[in-house]
Amino acid sequence: MINSLKKGDKVVTVGGIYGEVAEIKDDCFILKVAKDTEMSFAKNAIASVPSAGGEGVKK
Repeated sequence: MINSLKKGDKVVTVGGIYGEVAEIKDDCFILKVAKDTEMSFAKNAIASVPSAGGEGVKK
């Protein structure tokens, strides 16, 4: 699953944070977690990809 993620995909971290992939680096993902807020997460911190219609980053 981790290797198939691309910019714009919505994910949930192991800590329960919902975000959208903003950038992919060699060792981490940069996730948009709120308007004008991005955070770095280790690649192994991504737990799942939520189903369509679920919670996520509000635009």
